[in-house]
Amino acid sequence: MNKMKIQSLGLLSMALIIGGCSTNDHLSDKGDNIPLGVSSASLCVLSTRASTPVTDEGSELRVFRLATNGYSAANTVFKYASASGWGYEDKNPVIYLNSAEAHVCAITPAISGMTAPDNLSLTAQAYSSLQDLCYSSLSTCTNTSPSTSFSDMQRAYSEITLSITKDDSYNGTGSITKTSILGDEIYNTAALNITSGSAVYGSQSATAEVASSQTLTLSTTAVTQGFLVIPVTALSSSKKITLSLTVDGKVMSCTINPGLDTGFTTFTSLTAGKNYTINLVVKGTALSVSSVSVNPWTSVPVNNTNPLNPTPVV
Repeated sequence: MNKMKIQSLGLLSMALIIGGCSTNDHLSDKGDNIPLGVSSASLCVLSTRASTPVTDEGSELRVFRLATNGYSAANTVFKYASASGWGYEDKNPVIYLNSAEAHVCAITPAISGMTAPDNLSLTAQAYSSLQDLCYSSLSTCTNTSPSTSFSDMQRAYSEITLSITKDDSYNGTGSITKTSILGDEIYNTAALNITSGSAVYGSQSATAEVASSQTLTLSTTAVTQGFLVIPVTALSSSKKITLSLTVDGKVMSCTINPGLDTGFTTFTSLTAGKNYTINLVVKGTALSVSSVSVNPWTSVPVNNTNPLNPTPVV
């Protein structure tokens, strides 16, 4: 009888051990088996505070789950389809939630290699819709409320648009083969951290020329070239910005003092999410600059196609 009791107790102990292992494996693998979902995403436009939904067919979000409250860090890609809304991109991992509060944030486009939300790499460059990074900082969800809405997405960059015309004194063909911006506060790169609830810019590099080789043709109607630039809280009026064009093989340049020159007194910062349109006129053998206008940057980046966009909508 004692032998049978010992055997029964042994079997019971083994069952409990096996059952306990199975439960732990299940929790460590998929939490409580509730996948994170995305209900919507929209871009919040500065100044107007209007919200524009990100609903282009094939648009992508890279969503990050932070290593908080017992969760491990994870990221995945959601893709938008008009028929079904936001769903997991093929072959991307599913992010699971349990009863603990998960902290999540997101970027669009889902730029390859951007997998660390505390160290997103920004590079000043000619405008490209594929690099026009927008982000949503922290939101929370659990297995009882697993769907999140990224309704406050902000632009990571500021945009400078050169708006270029010619007057009757210019007699060339007007082929622009290079446009560029150079200045002590036109930074080449910076790191962006979106995990703290608000954007933090750091590690701004030494300055470098930001250039485009997009071919434009001058006329009396403006042609434009956009640039994604690193935001700067306060531009110094003692540090000049040089604007250059290569027109019909000849380099033409002019300089401005932000916040100081006539027509540029409102040009005192490079705020993320704002567009700064600088008006240039090619006159005879010289390049003249007249003014800058500061505008809400309202266009939603198209991130499911690949062309450069030399004339972004503002």
